Amino acid sequence: APNLNGNFPMTFTGNTDVDLCTKNFPIVVGQSMVTDNCAAFTNLTITNNSPYGAGNAIATGNYPAGITTFTYSVSDPCGNISTKMVTVTVSDKQAPNPACVINVAVPIGVSGMVTLNPASFNAVSTDNCTPANQLLLSLAPNKISCADVAKIVNVVLTVTDLQGNSATCVTFVDVQDNVAPTISCPSDITVSCAN
Repeated sequence: APNLNGNFPMTFTGNTDVDLCTKNFPIVVGQSMVTDNCAAFTNLTITNNSPYGAGNAIATGNYPAGITTFTYSVSDPCGNISTKMVTVTVSDKQAPNPACVINVAVPIGVSGMVTLNPASFNAVSTDNCTPANQLLLSLAPNKISCADVAKIVNVVLTVTDLQGNSATCVTFVDVQDNVAPTISCPSDITVSCAN
């Protein structure tokens, strides 16, 4: 029976290509990778069931982040078949591309304290793998108070993808006091006039 020998790598590992959620792996079974006791290489039938390859001796393709397994099969003219499983592992190590909204005006309410909403500071942050609506957003600092009124407060927006990769951008808050003051008048006082 034909044999996929030690020259054939069974595992392929790498990081996603830049700005993509896939990696292109050149995976080809060549003559040096197959031996058979009778048939010549040109008489062997080589197939693979990779969803990203050509289906023959060539399994080259763009493999997505995660783990993909598929099988190579080699048969000779006598019907002898050998198989070998291949594992392709692609990791996402690319950090998101954060985008901040610049100069966010935040009014201080009657409580005198506001917890900032990270989504209000996110413009169009993107990532090569994680959808924009699944990115984790956080702010530091994430609260402002009356002590910050009339100040420009710098805040850092951290954007984290589903693989834990993160990046930051810096913007600022224009803290405003739009609540009118209140006044409490004392009760009326009656004053008697003496002659």
